[in-house]
Amino acid sequence: DQEQLELSSITPLAELGAIDGRRMLAGADLHLQLGPAWLTAEGIYGRFERRDEPAENAPWVAGGFAEAGAALVRDVVDVMLRYDALYAAHRDRYNQFVIVGTRIDPTEFFRVQLNYAWGTGGASFWSRNQVIACFQLTL
Repeated sequence: DQEQLELSSITPLAELGAIDGRRMLAGADLHLQLGPAWLTAEGIYGRFERRDEPAENAPWVAGGFAEAGAALVRDVVDVMLRYDALYAAHRDRYNQFVIVGTRIDPTEFFRVQLNYAWGTGGASFWSRNQVIACFQLTL
């Protein structure tokens, strides 16, 4: 017999995929390229119905993001502003984030990405203010 997944206010979103029953995921996205600038948006919705529970008790999540960016120096320096939001009904938690960032490709083999993120977070490891640096070397 299979152990039932107990949902609570601290259940990670990844565990919703382990529910024994019907899962429905839907999303849509849009990307507009306007010369060196772009606008991107995406919306998502997911519903996770357990086999042995009424459908009205099914946990669901909904969210999306919107991003605007531009190439300051073509193929070398990009900047962007992004807003992310996600509501998880089983946690009754609304998370939102604003990210300002830049990506620099000084060579075709090396990339630097610097972001400043502010958000409400939802996990204990999330700080409301973060500076995130990523370095990528392509071999």
